[in-house]
Amino acid sequence: MNLISVFQQSRDHGVLPQNIEVLAKQWAPRLGITETEVTSYLTENIHYYLDRENHAGLQLFLSYAHEVGLIPAVPELRFLGPVAFGSARK
Repeated sequence: MNLISVFQQSRDHGVLPQNIEVLAKQWAPRLGITETEVTSYLTENIHYYLDRENHAGLQLFLSYAHEVGLIPAVPELRFLGPVAFGSARK
């Protein structure tokens, strides 16, 4: 089993418009917001690929978390398979 491929296929399946629509219908009433708001959040506010900018942001977040005492140390980030920062899609 190629775990990298499984995760990528799962991500790709989850972001298909028809699946975002299902999620919006399920979660809007639970969250007390509209389906449009859920769809907007899932399609405009979450970046589903790890590029250089996102990696740097994650590193900064972890540094700040350490600085304010939320975590004891900044963990080393390890990824499954090669991280191709230059090929990130939006």
